[in-house]
Amino acid sequence: MLVCMGAAIVMAMGHYMQEAFQTGDPARLGAQVISGIGFYSAGILATLAVYLIMARFKKLEYKFILEDVYCGVYVEFNGTVTISDIAQRISGYGLEIEEVQMGKPGYGA
Repeated sequence: MLVCMGAAIVMAMGHYMQEAFQTGDPARLGAQVISGIGFYSAGILATLAVYLIMARFKKLEYKFILEDVYCGVYVEFNGTVTISDIAQRISGYGLEIEEVQMGKPGYGA
């Protein structure tokens, strides 16, 4: 509705300028409204296309990148828990342990 009102005002202004100054083309300003509508429509379509493409690629990215995610975890435990207990618990979540480093208590704090 606003676009229609704007186009009508622009056409009326073009007609007024032609009547008042006896020069120019009254449809010239109206043609710019049509160009503007096309410009905005193309921008909306391009934005929508980029959004859809990025949404699809994001899903592919998760499939490819999540296979190579590494996470470092610092664990302090007392003598009642062993490393094999922790390894069994972690493997229960579908994770793998690739490296274990042993240190003194309080090393990571």
